[in-house]
Amino acid sequence: MNNKFIFLRHASTKFDPKKPANKWILRDEGIEQISKLCDDEIFFDVDIIISSTEKKAIQTAYYIAKKVEKKIITNSALNELNRGERVIETAEEYRQCVKAIFNDIHVGGWETAENVLKRFRSEIVKIDQDHTEKTILIVSHGIILTLYFGYLLTIENWKLFERWEQFKFCTWGIVEGNNVVKDIIG
Repeated sequence: MNNKFIFLRHASTKFDPKKPANKWILRDEGIEQISKLCDDEIFFDVDIIISSTEKKAIQTAYYIAKKVEKKIITNSALNELNRGERVIETAEEYRQCVKAIFNDIHVGGWETAENVLKRFRSEIVKIDQDHTEKTILIVSHGIILTLYFGYLLTIENWKLFERWEQFKFCTWGIVEGNNVVKDIIG
């Protein structure tokens, strides 16, 4: 890698059992989280902002982009693990599905951990090759970022669920030269 990457998990979302998870939006608490985070100096030197195409990620990126006066580039390869159109009834049901994914158990209609990590890694390599010596902010999601940082830190998948549970909204990590400079789990 020849760029500095800052990976940011989107702000807190509204759990909506009537909608698939990829349609969820930020809740008021999430807007407050990202509004405060925008003042963190780490974002002042960002050259490029690239967000997943999911609304919650774009909403998160918007506040930083506005603060640092940058445009947002959207990229669907940075979207969360595809969970299909299945509606999750409870937060506990969602939690159990995520646990299954990290344990390499197939969840009906969901993309596998292996596939999503391959997609995400390939796109980060492409983004890195398209730019030189830039600070690039990637706004993405909890499962995919847990998998990516787990890959970089050589953490076995079955241990990733515990990391995901510790992974707070609006948390960020830094990767330079394929090395984790700041872990996303803080």
